[in-house]
Amino acid sequence: MTDSSGNVAGHNVITAEEDGCLLVERWTSASGGTGQSYNFLDPSTGKWRQLWVSKAGVIDYSGGLTETESMKLEGEITYQSSGQTTPFTGEWTLNDDGTVTQHFEQYNAETNSWDEWFTGLYVRKGATE
Repeated sequence: MTDSSGNVAGHNVITAEEDGCLLVERWTSASGGTGQSYNFLDPSTGKWRQLWVSKAGVIDYSGGLTETESMKLEGEITYQSSGQTTPFTGEWTLNDDGTVTQHFEQYNAETNSWDEWFTGLYVRKGATE
């Protein structure tokens, strides 16, 4: 994973578990931070749901495919240190070259706008080697 400037942001290992019913992401940032996400199709809503947990915060959101075929999830982020909760979105877009653009936004109540939180690019390991 690289950030929008092309710098390595970290590495992910994504596995299918529970007979393919659960995708588990294990993230390690370039600076050594970690986090995990659990992704599944929620049978009660018919939507994809992701629960992200790290020492910095928890993100809980759900959604599905957009008209342009990206995956967009909407929910909330809660920061561990302050307990502050705010609306949060994540969107993943498959690019023509097989990479995936990841874009996160957080709602800013002071400006009544959505602020970019992080934009990055997933490249399958070995694709550029």
